[in-house]
Amino acid sequence: MTQPMSVEKLIEEQISRWKAASCAQPGEAPKPAGCWPVIALSRLPGCNTSDIAAETAKRLGFEVFDGKLMTLVAEDAGLSENVVKTLDEKAVSVMDDWIKSITKERHLSSEGMFLRLLRIVTAIASHGRAVLVGRACSMILPPDECLRVLLIAPLETRVSNVVRKTGCSYDEARKSVIQKESDRRAFVRKHFNADMTDPLHYDVVINTDKLDVASAAGIIAAAWAEKKELLLKKEPAAAGR
Repeated sequence: MTQPMSVEKLIEEQISRWKAASCAQPGEAPKPAGCWPVIALSRLPGCNTSDIAAETAKRLGFEVFDGKLMTLVAEDAGLSENVVKTLDEKAVSVMDDWIKSITKERHLSSEGMFLRLLRIVTAIASHGRAVLVGRACSMILPPDECLRVLLIAPLETRVSNVVRKTGCSYDEARKSVIQKESDRRAFVRKHFNADMTDPLHYDVVINTDKLDVASAAGIIAAAWAEKKELLLKKEPAAAGR
């Protein structure tokens, strides 16, 4: 049985991909570090998020970074530093200025691990070509840096999805969904003093109750293309983001 890849190996391979993407071929102009707005995907538990994120990334040729991975990297100071080092000095300076700005304006937590999480999310977004799942990425990143999406569905639908995917009992699934939703709401409330389900925090809110994975991914991909075009018209220099 194939062993799951370690976080260190995942990050090492991703850094290699970022470096390769930034290298120009002979005769080409140097490629920019960032490539268009990323997708920040927030969700209530049980909305088939992992499948929707994977399908969206496949359609756009993006990478998926889930909340668990970003938290693990943020908890490891060495890994965090390696990710930040993938940016040039100017990009790091802009990133640090942005983090100082939002922590001051929004009165965000100054906890060391949380600040590292901010840097990880912002560094990944600076490279572009990514679907970032969870960890309040839509609250962290500037509106012009991402397409902000929220996935929702009725509680019973979400519980049924968990039962189908995990094979656990209805009661176990319901308890898990309610607890995870409570934890996610608390995280956003603690660090951002916001309600994660407020539609004003998002560009797109998708009710997955009657949509399959392909349909939801199609909506997100189409919305991303529209937002990219709007940003390019608003600021031509954003073409390299």
